[in-house]
Amino acid sequence: MPTTRLGDIFKRPSRTEEGAAGGGAEVASRAELETILRGVAEAITVQDRQGRLVFANESAARILGFPSSEALLAASPAERMAGFQVLDENDAPRSLDNLPARRALAGHAGEEPDGH
Repeated sequence: MPTTRLGDIFKRPSRTEEGAAGGGAEVASRAELETILRGVAEAITVQDRQGRLVFANESAARILGFPSSEALLAASPAERMAGFQVLDENDAPRSLDNLPARRALAGHAGEEPDGH
C-alpha cells in the first residue's frame, strides 16, 4: 500500500509557488510545520480528502499500539482499528462513516444523522 508522508505533501508546489517566484519562504514554513508536528507530545494524525491517513507523529503511533509512525501509516484501516470499539454516547456501536472527521471530509455540515 503506498504511503504519503507529510513531508511529501509539503513538497508539492502550491498555487502561489507555481505562479510566482519567491516561494522559498512558503516551502521553509512547511518544513517548519512538519518539524513542529513531529515534536508535539500529543498524538496528531492527518487525513486527506478521501479519508486516507497521510501523516502520524510518533505519539499517535504509540497510542494506537504501533512501533512507529511509519508502521501506523503502512497499516490498513482494519489493522489500525483492530484494538478499538467505537461507541456513541449510549454505548451503542457507531459507524465510522458518521464520525465527525469523516462527515466533514465528505462535505457534510451540521447535525449528525439519526442512527449513527
